[in-house]
Amino acid sequence: MNKKGISLVALVITIIVLIILTAAVIITGVNAPQNAQSAVANYNDQVVQDAVTIYVLNYIADHATSASVPTVATAVATIYTADAWTANAAADLGVAATTLANYTVGTDGKVAKK
Repeated sequence: MNKKGISLVALVITIIVLIILTAAVIITGVNAPQNAQSAVANYNDQVVQDAVTIYVLNYIADHATSASVPTVATAVATIYTADAWTANAAADLGVAATTLANYTVGTDGKVAKK
């Protein structure tokens, strides 16, 4: 007997493998939007914290004299007072005002989400 074509067993195995691969791709893709939003939020948190830290260090370096060195609280007070960012904070930090609106900063220079 001369056999031609693909056997039924090979066809079934191929279909099962394709179903498994498709399911894996779908399951991986389901969480993609949430993972992307989480990554953006974490990135924004770090950007704001880094901007505040750099600003504070530069402020202290620029305003230090042999008689006195400004504190972190003094530097923070120039960009964040009375639970609000100052008018020039976005420009001073290089961060969008809409991004800053979601954060607070303590006198220790630590940034937190509202």
